[in-house]
Amino acid sequence: MSYDLPDTYQVDFNCPDSDLAKRYKYPTNYQRTTKYTLLTFLPLNLFAQFRRFYNIYFLLAAIFVLIVPSLDPVSEVLPLCIVLTITAVKDGTEDYKRYRQDRRVNSLEYITVSHGERMPILSKDIRPGYIIYLQKGQTVPADLILLSTSIEDGTAFVETMDLDGETSLKRKAAMRFTQPFATDAKVSTLRGRIQCEFPNEKLDQIDGRVHFHRAYASEKPSPFTADNVLLRGTHLRNTDFIYGVVAYAGVDSKIMRNLKNTGLKFSTMEGRLNRLIIAIFVWNAIMLTVSVVLSLADSSRSKAWYLGDQSVVPTEVLSQFMVFFVLYTFLIPISIFVSIELVHILQALFMRWDRRMVSFRPSTKGTAVEKKHMHVHNTNLHEDLGAVEYIFSDKTGTLTKNIMTLSKWGIGCRVFDEAEDPGCLGEYIRTLDPSSPHYQQYTRFWQTMALCHSAIPVQEETGEKATLASLVYEAQSPDESALLSAIRNNGFIFHQRNKRSMEVYRQELEGDVPVTDAKHPPYTWRDSPVRLDRFELLFTFPFSSDRKRMSVVVRTPEGILLLCKGADNMMIPRLCSETTDPAQLAHTETSIHQFSLAGLRTLVVAARALTVSEFAELQNVMEQVQCALSHREQRLAEVAEWIETDLELLGCTAIEDRLQDQVPETIEYLLRCGIKIWLLTGDKQETAVKIGMSSHLITSQMNLMVLNAANELECAEKLDEFITIAEGREDGEENALVVNGATLEYVLEDVPLAKKFLRLGVTCHSVICCRVTPLQKARVVQLVKKRLQKVTLSIGDGANDVSMIQVAHVGVGIEGMEGAQAVRASDYSFVEFKSLRPLIAIHGRYSYIRMANIVFYSFYKNIVLITIQFWFGFNNAWSGQTLYLDYFLTLFNTVFTCLPPVVAACFDKDVDERLVLLYPELFRQIRNNVYWNWWVVGHWGASALWHSGVIYGCLIFLQQSSVTYAYGSGMSYLVQEYFVGTVLFSVVTVKACLLMRHWVWPSVFGIGITVVVYMLIQFGFELFNFVDKGTFGDVHRMPGLWLVSMLAVVMCLLPDVVVKYWCHQYHPEDAIIVRERAHLLRAQAARNRVDGEGGHSPREGGNGGDHSDDGDSVSQSLTLITRNSESSS
Repeated sequence: MSYDLPDTYQVDFNCPDSDLAKRYKYPTNYQRTTKYTLLTFLPLNLFAQFRRFYNIYFLLAAIFVLIVPSLDPVSEVLPLCIVLTITAVKDGTEDYKRYRQDRRVNSLEYITVSHGERMPILSKDIRPGYIIYLQKGQTVPADLILLSTSIEDGTAFVETMDLDGETSLKRKAAMRFTQPFATDAKVSTLRGRIQCEFPNEKLDQIDGRVHFHRAYASEKPSPFTADNVLLRGTHLRNTDFIYGVVAYAGVDSKIMRNLKNTGLKFSTMEGRLNRLIIAIFVWNAIMLTVSVVLSLADSSRSKAWYLGDQSVVPTEVLSQFMVFFVLYTFLIPISIFVSIELVHILQALFMRWDRRMVSFRPSTKGTAVEKKHMHVHNTNLHEDLGAVEYIFSDKTGTLTKNIMTLSKWGIGCRVFDEAEDPGCLGEYIRTLDPSSPHYQQYTRFWQTMALCHSAIPVQEETGEKATLASLVYEAQSPDESALLSAIRNNGFIFHQRNKRSMEVYRQELEGDVPVTDAKHPPYTWRDSPVRLDRFELLFTFPFSSDRKRMSVVVRTPEGILLLCKGADNMMIPRLCSETTDPAQLAHTETSIHQFSLAGLRTLVVAARALTVSEFAELQNVMEQVQCALSHREQRLAEVAEWIETDLELLGCTAIEDRLQDQVPETIEYLLRCGIKIWLLTGDKQETAVKIGMSSHLITSQMNLMVLNAANELECAEKLDEFITIAEGREDGEENALVVNGATLEYVLEDVPLAKKFLRLGVTCHSVICCRVTPLQKARVVQLVKKRLQKVTLSIGDGANDVSMIQVAHVGVGIEGMEGAQAVRASDYSFVEFKSLRPLIAIHGRYSYIRMANIVFYSFYKNIVLITIQFWFGFNNAWSGQTLYLDYFLTLFNTVFTCLPPVVAACFDKDVDERLVLLYPELFRQIRNNVYWNWWVVGHWGASALWHSGVIYGCLIFLQQSSVTYAYGSGMSYLVQEYFVGTVLFSVVTVKACLLMRHWVWPSVFGIGITVVVYMLIQFGFELFNFVDKGTFGDVHRMPGLWLVSMLAVVMCLLPDVVVKYWCHQYHPEDAIIVRERAHLLRAQAARNRVDGEGGHSPREGGNGGDHSDDGDSVSQSLTLITRNSESSS
């Protein structure tokens, strides 16, 4: 080839002598998503684990115990090995699953074409420049430039479910020059060089051109865009075969470029846990320093001649430091991190199994209804669900069903109610005289509806003869499907499209000449004859969230038309001021306003006829754009901005999108939880406000403030005014704020305005931001998250919600009609908005409370363990002698005390779920930090110090009171170790029982198995000579020791019981009050039922009265609670 284009990515095909492969070092198509190999797993996994500080801490302890063996090295090394092994097994299992998936993909067989022959090839062996032959149903193995297809006009259809989650078909087109090369022999003769962008992650953007050999084409290159490219991972549908040349393979393909870790989110509770660990480290450092100093001081005072020189030397300081470092390592429970991860996984399972978050919806694979469970994509954030203070929600598809139904047409100065009178527009058009002045306006209106879209018509497979009524429109937007279905109901049926033309059937009008075509069957529509109109599709300017409009250029019998539809704030400024009828414009704006007040989604429809010179200029510009190698999308938008001017107003549409089930109840509940809800939508202000009112986001009792400003100065003045009003209202009065996208831009670009906006926002229960872009959504969430330092949750269903979902602390995706981008970016996903209530109020609240308990309990038991050891230093002259048996230290965290906190963190409940759903005020306790604050930390710390002091004091009492065996011998060192270990185990186990407020069989089993395992291990270690024979027999012959042991347990836990009783009786939490109230009402309902049974007479036939069961009595009690709460409120 003679082309040398060094600044671009290039690929030669059918060029044996090409040297580009050496220059660019093309990767193979081998897919590898694993993190490890057999050789690298151990070093890389250990490196990843030792990046965590606490693992380094335990590793140092394991090293020190080998240097200064104050303990059996097993007691330090074994727990660390267990934790590292568990984590490694988990990581290895996940990586092995990825390996199996990679192996399956790499082994898929494809066909490559060369020299007129087909040859099988594995996916992993495909290279750039190979020509691939694909058949219907196959998955595209690499990024292919489409050369030719089985369809005459070069069209191919693909499904992009694995890329963006959308099930609707996408139309792709072969390059015009290569479409005739649709056989093995012909395609083998093609020679050329692909010139395009270097590999990148932009799925919907690729610009390039192909330079073909001079024998087959002129030197003018053939441009290609994303419409001519099949991306790896897509599936070929409704097309028998295609030929394509590989442009990007392997890691260079678009989908592989997008397989980047966006970074895991971590719970805000993890930050609190880190601060708690720092506090424990400080306490550890204090104990370590005191112990080393007292040890050295004691050594320097000793003058015993037989101990040798007792002067303090640096090596002795280091030695003592390592001794106490090893002893006090157990202050931090090594098992807590594994326990937390295990609890997170179990809690995720409980969420998935929750029937309250199960939805049913029509299957995408047929007419059957499928059961959809919620999904947890990130197990690290359960606690943040219980701490959410701000919810940011999309509207369409999140609060609404996203099942669009056209409600009204507005054309000229008339409004047609499609909901009340289906087909009314078509009937009216068919009554118009072609010579009528309005005939052209109505004609262009239905042409815009039928032609200005990107939908693909697909015949529904019903097993019956294909009809126009069986057409299904697969569109990226539900709005397009609704408009096409509605215009079909009026007799204008979009039937078929390819890359250069579109076909529309319409009911015949008076004076039409019947047209027959052997290529198309003689369709009818509602027993009326139809005629076929063909339109040449010249150019398309697609919809985008920034443009908020779409237009097409088509050739019609009347000439070349630009047909356009979009949001009113984008369309009305583009109308021609000279030709637009002021009355019609006023009527259209009034209609749009009224439609918006009714909560309907509106679009403005417009068109213009292009002159010959305008179209010629447009063609020249578009040729330049299509040949551009960079910024082609931006240049296309600039062309659209130029051509979409001086439009003729045709009318407007109004589409209804109904609220999902239980949305008002869910929002009302969340507001009562003290959570503030912000609605971020691209809809008109009137539509957003209407939806806000129907969803109970806004009520008539609220002070509604509307912030619409023309400039920054006006924005600042209004903010000051609203702040004064909002902060001056009495307690109990609620505020709501509505702001449009233009005003919001002033706020986001100016720091003082942003501060004022947040100051106003915190006084409002609800905020509605309308006409916002996806970027603005993310910036609003980031503003609240960063400035207010509050836990935020974003929920949405579309690609335009991905940014705000990723920015928020917690992201929730709705599995809706707009693909799975939001779901894939989310941390939790489900089908319906109503599932947010149990997710936050039940699972989030329980997770927060349970995790607080497991963290405090885990540190508490280890503080008791090590503080006793610290006190023991006063007895052993700070020699570093341990008070515990080595196996006891080894198993304390990993076996003896690991199960109770896990069981409690999975099954404990402070109140029943139904009470949580009845009393949203219970959620406010988390926001008020009732369960995690420094007072609670101090309480746990004081409890640990008290328990350690009592156990140590009882040990001293036993030593000084000369408790003896039956044969008169005193208490041995082993017996002292057994006494301290057993009392400590008993205290922390009973403490775990006191924490549990809801006992179920797993709770009983967990505590029971813990006690049994402890006893078996104690006797087993003596049986296998790990401790001296007869030790436990001696213990059993010392009744005084058992009496002191029981007294020690009682003395330790008596203050806990007293404090718990005092708080329960005199300072109860809201949960205690609600629980007691439910218990009393349940007892009252039972008494009433018993009294009723005594007074009832048997029914006819000898059957007794029909009495409700216990479940009914509980429901009745909860009903009474609800009524009482409503009356009290």
